[in-house]
Amino acid sequence: MPWFKVDDGFYDHPKVVGLDINAIGLWALAGSYCARHLTDGVITDKQIRAIGGTRKQAEKLVSAGLWSADDAPGSNRRYFFNDWRDFQPSRDEVLADRERARERMAAARAKKRKTSENGEMFGRTTSERSAEVRVDHSAERSPYPVPTRPDPSRPSSSGYLDGVSHVSDAREIEPPSSKCPRHINEPNPPACRACGEARQARSDWEARKARESSRARSEAARVAAQDRRAAIDACSLCDGDGYIGTDLCTHAQASSSRPSLKALFDQAQAEKKPPRTSVVSLSTTGNTRL
Repeated sequence: MPWFKVDDGFYDHPKVVGLDINAIGLWALAGSYCARHLTDGVITDKQIRAIGGTRKQAEKLVSAGLWSADDAPGSNRRYFFNDWRDFQPSRDEVLADRERARERMAAARAKKRKTSENGEMFGRTTSERSAEVRVDHSAERSPYPVPTRPDPSRPSSSGYLDGVSHVSDAREIEPPSSKCPRHINEPNPPACRACGEARQARSDWEARKARESSRARSEAARVAAQDRRAAIDACSLCDGDGYIGTDLCTHAQASSSRPSLKALFDQAQAEKKPPRTSVVSLSTTGNTRL
């Protein structure tokens, strides 16, 4: 819809100063009428009376130089805004603008239908979305509709609230759904912002669980290494690296009736020593002394 433009210097223009308020009011109302109906600043006597004006008021505008009139008699007389096309858009310009607007809207709708059919635009994460869909308030408004306001009193069967962004919760044990409640039972859901957020939440949950699993494995390996070190230190069968010769020791402790490896080694060393001999000396008295 076009606008009827009024200059801010209109109120004290020389052509306006001598007019009464009724004539000025007719000028404004007639301008609004011509802009809406695309008459290019032309209004008839009959139309003037339809909007509440009078022929006398119209003639005052003609006398002041704001309007011109033809020579038709009575209600067929036409009045013209002087210099209309210098300050107001013409009928042809308004119609051309409307056609361009229709073409832009048709292109936007076609683009939206194509996006809905391939189902891929919102399947990517926020960082992967194309710049034309990413929210930018300084650019042209996106043709994609804004989701409806959620109703927090209606939890869905998946555990989500309808329409609520599906942000992953650290306390979740079960993986969140990768689809929004509206499309949870659809194998190939259409393009949906809520589904995109649900997929991102699922990806965040899986990444967090992978990190937790990695930390658990590292902790288990650390505890196992400590236990192995303690077992080697307490074992009397293996060396400091946990081996008996070339075999890995199982650290099965010897029973109390079986001597340890060290005890057997000490016994073998003792058996290799020569036996001690006794020295016998004879005294002059005939007594034997050892």
